[in-house]
Amino acid sequence: MFVRDPLVAEPLLPRFLAPGDQVRLTVLLHNLDLPAGEQVVTVSVDGPLAVGGPARLAANLAAGAQALPFVTLSATGAGRGIVRLDVAGTGGFHVQRETAITVRPARGATTMVAGGDLAPGAEFQLAPPLDRFIAGTWTASATFGGAVRYDVAGLVQSLDRYPLWCLEQATSRGLPLALLPDGPLAGADRAAKLQQAVGFVLDRQRFDGGFGLWTASQEAEPWLSVYASEFLLRARQAGAAIPEQAVADALKFIADAADDPGDKPEDAATQPYRLYVLALAGRGRPGAARVIAERVDRLPTAARQGATGGGAGAGARPAARRGGVRGGVGRAGAAVVGVRLRHRAARPGGDRAAAEGERAAGGPAGAAAHHDAGRRPVRRHAVHPGAGLGGFGRRRARPQRDTRPGRVRGA
Repeated sequence: MFVRDPLVAEPLLPRFLAPGDQVRLTVLLHNLDLPAGEQVVTVSVDGPLAVGGPARLAANLAAGAQALPFVTLSATGAGRGIVRLDVAGTGGFHVQRETAITVRPARGATTMVAGGDLAPGAEFQLAPPLDRFIAGTWTASATFGGAVRYDVAGLVQSLDRYPLWCLEQATSRGLPLALLPDGPLAGADRAAKLQQAVGFVLDRQRFDGGFGLWTASQEAEPWLSVYASEFLLRARQAGAAIPEQAVADALKFIADAADDPGDKPEDAATQPYRLYVLALAGRGRPGAARVIAERVDRLPTAARQGATGGGAGAGARPAARRGGVRGGVGRAGAAVVGVRLRHRAARPGGDRAAAEGERAAGGPAGAAAHHDAGRRPVRRHAVHPGAGLGGFGRRRARPQRDTRPGRVRGA
């Protein structure tokens, strides 16, 4: 049994276009079962597209015959374009077809950051060089106040633009939404986006409480499972709907791993984070935290910060200090340590947003020098996203020029 249209009409399009491109839009017409006669296609478009020449394409086709009429299709901007075909054939046949095509710049997005001083009583006009960007692709934001080390809103937007949803990225997208209040820093629809990220994370939870990278059927990721568990705890505090059993299973997975941490370098890097999250959930392990504090010099650099978080949360702050870990972790400080740990221990091959988050948390990828309100450019260092604990995936840092708070992003 065949289920098909008696007249096939299909636009033959490239995978994507760039602004300014002109291509031949060919329409495949194949008369399968209609009586012989004139078959007509009318082409129309929506979005950043334009049709050049007659939009009406016609061909006299006998049964079984084909034709390839065409028009010129131009990309006039950037965004999502729609090509519509209105098909009319002999015997009263009529059907409509719709196909989408993306129009995107040939180069990646560009971010420009600039800043300066504003004297008391003075006025300053914000005039970013919008002519350097393709129309309709740019967004701009301004920050006022003292000099800041990083742009929170820009980092959140960078994470939100990432196209994939592995466990690490779903968690990284949702975590700032769990920590920030509603407003311009978190962006629009904070609560809805937070719940969406929670759903993606829970979809990757295994039967034993751990989390797979892409699906629940994969092996549990030791460090990322702890990262996802911390996110669920903080998302629940922020009002997201999370089943209690999911949280209980995640904490049990962490507790079981903490009882038998292993002796590999990556195990030593993960154990402080396990204790930190258990302490965050009110299930601190003071004894295990003291053991780590006494051996803190043997830990990878970033894991030493986790020893502070786990120890302080479990009531072992004095032992952590004796072990060489300076400072404590209060309610606000815990979030800072958590961010630093998460991004320092990113999986090799992680996305650039992880490195941005590391710089945001003030880790080694952060600014090497600071200045007051944009008086001079700042030398920053970009670290390969794979730079993680114990030197796994490390790449040589390359200096980049950066300036201060005003931000323009576009293509």
